[in-house]
Amino acid sequence: MLTVAGGCRRPGNDSPAAPDQAAPKVTIVKPERKTIQREVAQPGHIEAFERTPIVARIPGYVLKWNVDIGDLVEKNTILAELWVPEMVSELNLKEEHVKQALKVLALTEAQVVTAKSQVQEAEAAHIRSKFNHAYWKGQSERFTSLVKDNVLTKQSQEETENQFRSAAAALSEAEKRVASAKAVEHEKVVAKEKAEVDIRAAKAAQQMQADLVSYATLKAPYYGVVTEKNVNTQQFVQPAAGAKADVIYVIEKTDKVRIFVAIPETDADWVRIGMAATIRVRGLQGKEIKHEVTRTASSLNPLSRTLLTEIDVENPLKDPQRPKLGRWLQPGMYVYVTIDAEWPDVLTLPASAVVTEGDVNVGYKTFCYIVGADSRLNRTQIEIGFRNDKLVEVLKKRTRHGDEFPWEAFSRDEKVVQRDLSGLKDGQSVEVMQPR
Repeated sequence: MLTVAGGCRRPGNDSPAAPDQAAPKVTIVKPERKTIQREVAQPGHIEAFERTPIVARIPGYVLKWNVDIGDLVEKNTILAELWVPEMVSELNLKEEHVKQALKVLALTEAQVVTAKSQVQEAEAAHIRSKFNHAYWKGQSERFTSLVKDNVLTKQSQEETENQFRSAAAALSEAEKRVASAKAVEHEKVVAKEKAEVDIRAAKAAQQMQADLVSYATLKAPYYGVVTEKNVNTQQFVQPAAGAKADVIYVIEKTDKVRIFVAIPETDADWVRIGMAATIRVRGLQGKEIKHEVTRTASSLNPLSRTLLTEIDVENPLKDPQRPKLGRWLQPGMYVYVTIDAEWPDVLTLPASAVVTEGDVNVGYKTFCYIVGADSRLNRTQIEIGFRNDKLVEVLKKRTRHGDEFPWEAFSRDEKVVQRDLSGLKDGQSVEVMQPR
Protein backbone atom coordinates (compact mmCIF):
# COMPACT_ATOMS: atom_id res chain seq x y z
CA MET A 1 0.00 0.00 0.00
CA LEU A 2 1.48 3.35 -1.06
CA THR A 3 1.38 6.20 1.44
CA VAL A 4 2.54 9.64 0.37
CA ALA A 5 2.85 12.87 2.23
CA GLY A 6 3.18 16.54 1.36
CA GLY A 7 1.13 19.67 0.93
CA CYS A 8 -2.00 20.07 -1.12
CA ARG A 9 -0.55 22.77 -3.29
CA ARG A 10 2.90 23.96 -4.14
CA PRO A 11 4.28 26.71 -1.89
CA GLY A 12 3.62 30.17 -3.26
CA ASN A 13 0.77 28.99 -5.45
CA ASP A 14 -2.11 30.02 -3.18
CA SER A 15 -3.68 32.56 -5.56
CA PRO A 16 -6.08 31.31 -8.23
CA ALA A 17 -4.80 31.01 -11.74
CA ALA A 18 -5.66 33.80 -14.16
CA PRO A 19 -9.05 33.32 -15.77
CA ASP A 20 -8.89 31.48 -19.06
CA GLN A 21 -10.49 32.90 -22.13
CA ALA A 22 -12.72 29.84 -22.27
CA ALA A 23 -13.24 27.50 -19.30
CA PRO A 24 -12.40 23.92 -20.25
CA LYS A 25 -15.17 21.39 -20.10
CA VAL A 26 -14.68 18.47 -17.70
CA THR A 27 -16.68 15.44 -16.63
CA ILE A 28 -16.79 14.53 -12.97
CA VAL A 29 -17.20 11.41 -10.84
CA LYS A 30 -17.65 10.82 -7.14
CA PRO A 31 -15.75 8.23 -5.08
CA GLU A 32 -17.62 4.90 -5.06
CA ARG A 33 -17.24 1.67 -3.15
CA LYS A 34 -16.27 -1.09 -5.57
CA THR A 35 -14.21 -4.25 -5.81
CA ILE A 36 -10.72 -3.84 -7.23
CA GLN A 37 -9.63 -6.91 -9.14
CA ARG A 38 -6.23 -7.80 -10.48
CA GLU A 39 -4.53 -10.81 -11.99
CA VAL A 40 -1.15 -11.69 -10.49
CA ALA A 41 0.58 -13.99 -12.97
CA GLN A 42 4.01 -15.55 -12.45
CA PRO A 43 5.90 -18.70 -13.48
CA GLY A 44 6.43 -21.43 -10.93
CA HIS A 45 7.40 -25.05 -10.52
CA ILE A 46 6.16 -28.28 -8.95
CA GLU A 47 7.79 -30.04 -6.00
CA ALA A 48 6.86 -33.20 -4.12
CA PHE A 49 4.77 -32.63 -1.01
CA GLU A 50 7.52 -34.35 0.96
CA ARG A 51 11.02 -35.44 -0.07
CA THR A 52 13.06 -37.61 2.29
CA PRO A 53 16.67 -38.68 1.65
CA ILE A 54 17.38 -42.07 3.26
CA VAL A 55 20.86 -42.28 4.82
CA ALA A 56 22.63 -44.92 6.90
CA ARG A 57 22.57 -44.50 10.67
CA ILE A 58 25.24 -47.17 11.25
CA PRO A 59 28.16 -48.48 9.17
CA GLY A 60 27.73 -51.77 7.35
CA TYR A 61 27.69 -53.67 4.08
CA VAL A 62 24.58 -53.84 1.92
CA LEU A 63 23.16 -57.33 2.32
CA LYS A 64 20.44 -56.72 -0.27
CA TRP A 65 18.31 -53.94 -1.75
CA ASN A 66 14.66 -54.38 -2.65
CA VAL A 67 13.40 -51.38 -4.66
CA ASP A 68 14.53 -49.27 -7.59
CA ILE A 69 13.65 -45.87 -9.02
CA GLY A 70 10.00 -45.52 -10.01
CA ASP A 71 8.80 -48.15 -7.55
CA LEU A 72 5.84 -47.25 -5.37
CA VAL A 73 6.40 -48.07 -1.71
CA GLU A 74 4.10 -48.24 1.29
CA LYS A 75 5.01 -46.89 4.70
CA ASN A 76 7.63 -49.13 6.40
CA THR A 77 8.43 -50.97 3.17
CA ILE A 78 11.94 -52.43 3.56
CA LEU A 79 14.14 -50.63 1.05
CA ALA A 80 17.47 -52.29 1.87
CA GLU A 81 19.18 -54.32 4.60
CA LEU A 82 22.70 -53.92 5.95
CA TRP A 83 24.96 -56.71 7.18
CA VAL A 84 26.22 -55.87 10.70
CA PRO A 85 27.18 -59.19 12.36
CA GLU A 86 29.26 -57.61 15.14
CA MET A 87 26.27 -55.52 16.21
CA VAL A 88 24.01 -58.58 16.18
CA SER A 89 26.55 -60.46 18.32
CA GLU A 90 26.66 -57.52 20.73
CA LEU A 91 22.87 -57.57 20.89
CA ASN A 92 22.90 -61.33 21.68
CA LEU A 93 25.45 -60.71 24.45
CA LYS A 94 23.31 -57.98 25.99
CA GLU A 95 20.26 -60.24 25.83
CA GLU A 96 22.26 -62.83 27.82
CA HIS A 97 23.12 -60.11 30.32
CA VAL A 98 19.41 -59.47 30.77
CA LYS A 99 18.75 -63.17 31.33
CA GLN A 100 21.58 -63.34 33.87
CA ALA A 101 20.25 -60.28 35.68
CA LEU A 102 16.80 -61.86 35.83
CA LYS A 103 18.24 -65.00 37.42
CA VAL A 104 20.15 -62.93 39.97
CA LEU A 105 16.95 -61.09 40.78
CA ALA A 106 15.07 -64.36 41.26
CA LEU A 107 17.85 -65.60 43.59
CA THR A 108 17.81 -62.41 45.67
CA GLU A 109 14.02 -62.50 45.88
CA ALA A 110 14.24 -66.05 47.27
CA GLN A 111 16.93 -64.95 49.73
CA VAL A 112 14.72 -62.09 50.90
CA VAL A 113 11.89 -64.56 51.54
CA THR A 114 14.26 -66.83 53.50
CA ALA A 115 15.62 -63.91 55.50
CA LYS A 116 12.09 -62.80 56.40
CA SER A 117 11.31 -66.33 57.62
CA GLN A 118 14.47 -66.35 59.73
CA VAL A 119 13.48 -63.03 61.27
CA GLN A 120 10.07 -64.44 62.12
CA GLU A 121 11.69 -67.53 63.72
CA ALA A 122 14.10 -65.37 65.72
CA GLU A 123 11.26 -63.15 66.92
CA ALA A 124 9.23 -66.21 67.96
CA ALA A 125 12.23 -67.58 69.89
CA HIS A 126 12.66 -64.17 71.47
CA ILE A 127 9.07 -64.22 72.69
CA ARG A 128 9.55 -67.68 74.23
CA SER A 129 12.72 -66.48 75.93
CA LYS A 130 10.90 -63.49 77.36
CA PHE A 131 8.20 -65.69 78.87
CA ASN A 132 10.82 -68.11 80.25
CA HIS A 133 12.81 -65.23 81.71
CA ALA A 134 9.71 -63.76 83.35
CA TYR A 135 8.80 -67.17 84.86
CA TRP A 136 12.19 -67.78 86.45
CA LYS A 137 12.40 -64.20 87.63
CA GLY A 138 9.15 -64.72 89.53
CA GLN A 139 10.36 -68.05 90.90
CA SER A 140 13.60 -66.50 92.07
CA GLU A 141 11.81 -63.74 93.93
CA ARG A 142 9.36 -66.23 95.55
CA PHE A 143 12.15 -68.62 96.63
CA THR A 144 14.15 -65.78 98.13
CA SER A 145 11.13 -64.88 100.32
CA LEU A 146 10.60 -68.52 101.37
CA VAL A 147 14.26 -68.87 102.37
CA LYS A 148 13.95 -65.82 104.60
CA ASP A 149 10.97 -67.46 106.26
CA ASN A 150 12.98 -70.70 106.63
CA VAL A 151 10.43 -72.55 104.48
CA LEU A 152 13.02 -73.62 101.90
CA THR A 153 16.71 -74.33 102.09
CA LYS A 154 19.40 -72.09 100.69
CA GLN A 155 20.26 -74.75 98.14
CA SER A 156 16.78 -74.59 96.60
CA GLN A 157 17.13 -70.83 96.27
CA GLU A 158 20.48 -71.17 94.49
CA GLU A 159 19.06 -73.66 92.00
CA THR A 160 16.25 -71.21 91.20
CA GLU A 161 18.76 -68.36 90.82
CA ASN A 162 20.76 -70.45 88.39
CA GLN A 163 17.64 -71.11 86.29
CA PHE A 164 16.84 -67.36 86.30
CA ARG A 165 20.36 -66.45 85.14
CA SER A 166 20.14 -69.08 82.42
CA ALA A 167 16.79 -67.63 81.24
CA ALA A 168 18.29 -64.09 81.20
CA ALA A 169 21.20 -65.28 79.07
CA ALA A 170 18.82 -67.07 76.71
CA LEU A 171 16.73 -63.87 76.37
CA SER A 172 19.83 -61.80 75.55
CA GLU A 173 20.88 -64.38 72.97
CA ALA A 174 17.38 -64.35 71.41
CA GLU A 175 17.46 -60.56 71.11
CA LYS A 176 20.81 -60.73 69.34
CA ARG A 177 19.49 -63.40 66.97
CA VAL A 178 16.54 -61.14 66.08
CA ALA A 179 18.92 -58.23 65.39
CA SER A 180 21.19 -60.47 63.33
CA ALA A 181 18.25 -61.89 61.34
CA LYS A 182 16.94 -58.37 60.59
CA ALA A 183 20.42 -57.30 59.44
CA VAL A 184 20.56 -60.27 57.08
CA GLU A 185 17.06 -59.43 55.83
CA HIS A 186 18.12 -55.82 55.14
CA GLU A 187 21.20 -57.05 53.29
CA LYS A 188 19.10 -59.32 51.08
CA VAL A 189 16.55 -56.54 50.40
CA VAL A 190 19.39 -54.24 49.31
CA ALA A 191 20.78 -57.02 47.10
CA LYS A 192 17.33 -57.45 45.54
CA GLU A 193 17.03 -53.72 44.86
CA LYS A 194 20.47 -53.75 43.24
CA ALA A 195 19.41 -56.70 41.10
CA GLU A 196 16.35 -54.72 39.97
CA VAL A 197 18.59 -51.76 39.03
CA ASP A 198 20.93 -54.13 37.18
CA ILE A 199 17.98 -55.49 35.22
CA ARG A 200 16.85 -52.01 34.19
CA ALA A 201 20.38 -51.15 33.13
CA ALA A 202 20.76 -54.42 31.22
CA LYS A 203 17.42 -53.93 29.47
CA ALA A 204 18.31 -50.33 28.57
CA ALA A 205 21.63 -51.48 27.09
CA GLN A 206 19.81 -54.25 25.23
CA GLN A 207 17.24 -51.79 23.86
CA MET A 208 19.95 -49.37 22.79
CA GLN A 209 21.75 -52.12 20.92
CA ALA A 210 18.46 -53.35 19.45
CA ASP A 211 17.79 -49.84 18.16
CA LEU A 212 21.22 -49.78 16.52
CA VAL A 213 20.60 -53.16 14.90
CA SER A 214 17.18 -51.95 13.69
CA TYR A 215 18.97 -49.20 11.76
CA ALA A 216 20.36 -51.96 9.57
CA THR A 217 16.89 -52.20 8.03
CA LEU A 218 16.16 -49.11 5.92
CA LYS A 219 12.41 -48.46 5.65
CA ALA A 220 10.19 -46.09 3.67
CA PRO A 221 8.89 -43.23 5.85
CA TYR A 222 5.53 -42.98 4.05
CA TYR A 223 3.61 -43.98 0.95
CA GLY A 224 5.53 -42.59 -1.98
CA VAL A 225 7.77 -43.28 -4.95
CA VAL A 226 11.50 -44.01 -5.18
CA THR A 227 13.11 -41.19 -7.15
CA GLU A 228 16.77 -41.89 -6.44
CA LYS A 229 18.83 -45.03 -5.71
CA ASN A 230 22.53 -45.01 -4.86
CA VAL A 231 23.12 -48.49 -3.45
CA ASN A 232 24.46 -51.86 -4.63
CA THR A 233 24.99 -55.28 -3.07
CA GLN A 234 28.04 -55.50 -0.76
CA GLN A 235 28.54 -51.74 -0.99
CA PHE A 236 29.92 -50.34 2.25
CA VAL A 237 27.87 -47.50 3.69
CA GLN A 238 28.53 -45.42 6.74
CA PRO A 239 26.67 -42.78 8.71
CA ALA A 240 26.89 -39.11 7.88
CA ALA A 241 30.07 -37.39 8.93
CA GLY A 242 29.60 -33.66 9.54
CA ALA A 243 27.06 -31.99 7.28
CA LYS A 244 27.44 -34.37 4.30
CA ALA A 245 25.70 -37.71 4.10
CA ASP A 246 25.74 -40.48 1.51
CA VAL A 247 22.15 -40.65 0.30
CA ILE A 248 21.12 -44.27 -0.30
CA TYR A 249 17.55 -43.63 -1.47
CA VAL A 250 15.28 -40.65 -1.99
CA ILE A 251 11.56 -41.16 -1.35
CA GLU A 252 9.04 -38.55 -2.50
CA LYS A 253 5.40 -38.19 -1.53
CA THR A 254 3.68 -37.24 -4.78
CA ASP A 255 0.02 -38.12 -4.25
CA LYS A 256 -0.13 -34.43 -3.38
CA VAL A 257 2.31 -31.84 -4.72
CA ARG A 258 3.29 -28.27 -3.94
CA ILE A 259 3.22 -25.49 -6.52
CA PHE A 260 5.84 -22.85 -5.70
CA VAL A 261 5.47 -19.32 -7.06
CA ALA A 262 7.69 -16.30 -6.30
CA ILE A 263 5.47 -13.20 -6.20
CA PRO A 264 7.31 -9.89 -6.85
CA GLU A 265 7.30 -7.25 -4.14
CA THR A 266 4.99 -5.01 -6.17
CA ASP A 267 2.30 -7.71 -6.17
CA ALA A 268 3.00 -9.31 -2.78
CA ASP A 269 0.39 -7.30 -0.88
CA TRP A 270 -2.33 -8.47 -3.27
CA VAL A 271 -1.88 -12.18 -2.57
CA ARG A 272 -3.88 -13.74 0.25
CA ILE A 273 -4.54 -17.32 1.40
CA GLY A 274 -7.70 -18.71 -0.19
CA MET A 275 -7.57 -16.61 -3.36
CA ALA A 276 -8.52 -18.45 -6.55
CA ALA A 277 -5.62 -19.54 -8.74
CA THR A 278 -5.32 -21.05 -12.21
CA ILE A 279 -2.34 -23.32 -12.80
CA ARG A 280 -1.25 -23.99 -16.40
CA VAL A 281 1.11 -26.96 -16.78
CA ARG A 282 3.31 -26.58 -19.83
CA GLY A 283 4.36 -30.23 -19.79
CA LEU A 284 0.69 -31.29 -20.10
CA GLN A 285 -0.08 -29.19 -23.19
CA GLY A 286 -1.15 -26.25 -21.07
CA LYS A 287 -3.66 -28.19 -18.98
CA GLU A 288 -5.37 -25.88 -16.48
CA ILE A 289 -5.95 -26.70 -12.81
CA LYS A 290 -8.24 -24.55 -10.69
CA HIS A 291 -7.23 -24.23 -7.07
CA GLU A 292 -6.64 -21.78 -4.21
CA VAL A 293 -3.58 -20.26 -2.58
CA THR A 294 -2.67 -22.56 0.33
CA ARG A 295 0.00 -20.55 2.18
CA THR A 296 2.57 -17.79 1.86
CA ALA A 297 5.89 -17.23 3.58
CA SER A 298 4.59 -13.95 5.08
CA SER A 299 8.07 -12.55 4.52
CA LEU A 300 9.89 -11.43 1.39
CA ASN A 301 13.18 -12.95 0.31
CA PRO A 302 15.71 -10.16 0.92
CA LEU A 303 17.75 -11.10 -2.16
CA SER A 304 15.03 -11.60 -4.78
CA ARG A 305 12.43 -9.31 -3.14
CA THR A 306 9.76 -11.93 -3.73
CA LEU A 307 7.09 -13.58 -1.58
CA LEU A 308 7.17 -17.39 -1.65
CA THR A 309 3.63 -18.64 -2.28
CA GLU A 310 2.47 -22.27 -2.23
CA ILE A 311 -0.51 -24.10 -3.67
CA ASP A 312 -1.15 -27.72 -2.61
CA VAL A 313 -2.72 -29.84 -5.36
CA GLU A 314 -3.96 -33.44 -5.30
CA ASN A 315 -2.09 -35.55 -7.86
CA PRO A 316 -3.99 -38.68 -9.02
CA LEU A 317 -2.48 -41.63 -10.85
CA LYS A 318 -2.66 -41.59 -14.64
CA ASP A 319 -4.12 -45.09 -14.56
CA PRO A 320 -5.14 -46.61 -11.18
CA GLN A 321 -4.91 -50.06 -12.76
CA ARG A 322 -1.29 -49.44 -13.77
CA PRO A 323 0.32 -47.38 -11.02
CA LYS A 324 3.75 -47.81 -12.63
CA LEU A 325 2.67 -45.22 -15.20
CA GLY A 326 3.01 -42.61 -12.50
CA ARG A 327 1.03 -39.45 -11.75
CA TRP A 328 0.05 -36.48 -13.85
CA LEU A 329 2.09 -33.86 -12.05
CA GLN A 330 5.78 -34.56 -11.66
CA PRO A 331 8.19 -32.67 -9.42
CA GLY A 332 10.29 -30.27 -11.43
CA MET A 333 7.57 -29.44 -13.99
CA TYR A 334 7.25 -25.82 -15.10
CA VAL A 335 3.89 -24.11 -14.49
CA TYR A 336 2.39 -20.67 -14.98
CA VAL A 337 0.13 -19.49 -12.17
CA THR A 338 -2.51 -16.76 -12.37
CA ILE A 339 -3.96 -15.62 -9.03
CA ASP A 340 -7.29 -13.80 -9.16
CA ALA A 341 -6.65 -11.17 -6.51
CA GLU A 342 -9.40 -8.81 -5.41
CA TRP A 343 -10.13 -6.28 -2.71
CA PRO A 344 -13.90 -5.94 -2.19
CA ASP A 345 -15.84 -2.92 -0.95
CA VAL A 346 -13.13 -0.25 -1.10
CA LEU A 347 -13.56 3.44 -1.93
CA THR A 348 -12.36 4.02 -5.48
CA LEU A 349 -11.84 6.53 -8.25
CA PRO A 350 -11.19 5.77 -11.92
CA ALA A 351 -7.50 5.40 -12.70
CA SER A 352 -7.85 8.22 -15.22
CA ALA A 353 -8.87 10.59 -12.39
CA VAL A 354 -5.54 10.42 -10.53
CA VAL A 355 -2.00 11.33 -11.49
CA THR A 356 1.25 10.33 -9.75
CA GLU A 357 4.39 12.44 -9.93
CA GLY A 358 7.95 12.04 -8.67
CA ASP A 359 10.64 9.35 -8.81
CA VAL A 360 12.42 6.87 -6.56
CA ASN A 361 14.88 9.51 -5.37
CA VAL A 362 12.49 12.23 -4.18
CA GLY A 363 9.45 10.04 -3.66
CA TYR A 364 6.03 9.94 -5.27
CA LYS A 365 2.92 12.04 -4.72
CA THR A 366 -0.54 11.37 -6.11
CA PHE A 367 -3.12 14.04 -6.95
CA CYS A 368 -6.63 14.47 -8.23
CA TYR A 369 -8.62 17.57 -9.23
CA ILE A 370 -11.68 18.35 -7.13
CA VAL A 371 -14.19 20.87 -8.49
CA GLY A 372 -15.23 23.35 -5.81
CA ALA A 373 -18.55 25.12 -5.34
CA ASP A 374 -17.18 28.08 -7.36
CA SER A 375 -16.43 25.75 -10.32
CA ARG A 376 -12.70 26.11 -9.76
CA LEU A 377 -10.24 23.25 -9.58
CA ASN A 378 -8.52 22.28 -6.35
CA ARG A 379 -5.42 20.19 -7.07
CA THR A 380 -5.59 17.85 -4.05
CA GLN A 381 -2.96 15.44 -2.84
CA ILE A 382 -4.41 12.04 -1.97
CA GLU A 383 -3.31 8.83 -0.30
CA ILE A 384 -4.02 5.72 -2.35
CA GLY A 385 -4.05 1.98 -1.72
CA PHE A 386 -4.57 -0.82 -4.21
CA ARG A 387 -5.00 -0.13 -7.89
CA ASN A 388 -5.38 -1.78 -11.25
CA ASP A 389 -5.55 -0.34 -14.76
CA LYS A 390 -9.13 0.88 -14.22
CA LEU A 391 -9.62 1.69 -10.53
CA VAL A 392 -7.60 3.22 -7.70
CA GLU A 393 -8.39 2.83 -4.00
CA VAL A 394 -8.47 6.24 -2.32
CA LEU A 395 -7.84 6.46 1.42
CA LYS A 396 -7.42 10.10 2.40
CA LYS A 397 -7.20 13.57 0.92
CA ARG A 398 -5.11 16.49 2.09
CA THR A 399 -7.06 19.69 2.72
CA ARG A 400 -6.11 23.19 3.71
CA HIS A 401 -7.23 24.99 6.87
CA GLY A 402 -5.32 28.25 7.10
CA ASP A 403 -1.65 27.39 7.32
CA GLU A 404 -2.28 23.70 8.14
CA PHE A 405 -2.77 20.83 5.71
CA PRO A 406 -4.42 17.94 7.60
CA TRP A 407 -5.35 14.57 6.10
CA GLU A 408 -9.07 13.84 6.01
CA ALA A 409 -11.25 10.97 4.88
CA PHE A 410 -13.21 11.27 1.65
CA SER A 411 -16.83 12.28 2.18
CA ARG A 412 -17.88 10.59 -1.11
CA ASP A 413 -19.49 13.89 -2.19
CA GLU A 414 -16.33 15.17 -3.83
CA LYS A 415 -16.67 16.11 -7.51
CA VAL A 416 -13.51 14.72 -9.05
CA VAL A 417 -12.44 15.38 -12.65
CA GLN A 418 -12.73 12.04 -14.41
CA ARG A 419 -10.14 12.25 -17.22
CA ASP A 420 -7.84 14.40 -19.35
CA LEU A 421 -5.88 15.94 -16.47
CA SER A 422 -2.76 16.98 -18.36
CA GLY A 423 -3.99 20.45 -19.38
CA LEU A 424 -5.59 21.40 -16.06
CA LYS A 425 -4.22 23.80 -13.44
CA ASP A 426 -4.89 24.45 -9.80
CA GLY A 427 -7.48 27.20 -9.33
CA GLN A 428 -8.64 27.06 -12.93
CA SER A 429 -12.33 27.66 -13.71
CA VAL A 430 -14.02 24.79 -15.50
CA GLU A 431 -17.38 23.94 -16.98
CA VAL A 432 -18.75 20.70 -15.53
CA MET A 433 -20.25 18.27 -18.02
CA GLN A 434 -22.34 15.25 -17.10
CA PRO A 435 -20.52 11.97 -17.75
CA ARG A 436 -21.58 10.13 -20.88
